[in-house]
Amino acid sequence: MLRRDGSVLYVGKATSLRARVNSYFRQHRRVPDRTLEMLTQAQDPPRVVAWLEQIAAHGAHELRRAAWLTRLGSSTVVWSRRDRSMRRVLVFDRGAIVHRGDLEPGAPLPSPPRWGHRTPIEPLFLDMAGFDRLRTLTAQLRRLVVEGRDVRLRCCPRVTLAVERLGRALSWV
Repeated sequence: MLRRDGSVLYVGKATSLRARVNSYFRQHRRVPDRTLEMLTQAQDPPRVVAWLEQIAAHGAHELRRAAWLTRLGSSTVVWSRRDRSMRRVLVFDRGAIVHRGDLEPGAPLPSPPRWGHRTPIEPLFLDMAGFDRLRTLTAQLRRLVVEGRDVRLRCCPRVTLAVERLGRALSWV
């Protein structure tokens, strides 16, 4: 690694420069002065800049995924069967399925139990099973949208995403 004036700052033996650069940003303990000097005086080689941009993009994607799973954690999903004779419904609360079944035509959409209580916004804590369940639901929603099925996601009392808006939302997660 070179300083901005062209002199040698550091000769590393890392087998993966990407992993080495990532480790500088993950450390929770005090960073040694030499490492700080390297980070502040290093010339910006294109590879390091590209990796840092990739790390930032990955972080942004993870934030979008977390926001999506938070919305999906307490929601109602309705979709039509292949023969369009009846609609299926799933109701989630904190990542767990609390209701599943058929929805009669003209029947109102059921809501997750927590929607009826006026509580302050609380974070969604998922166990691994809940996380996997919501990831699988996301994949199945994508499949239903691609198949052209009538799908609706009610993610809060006043917001319902139909096929087109749901498809746009799924393209970001």
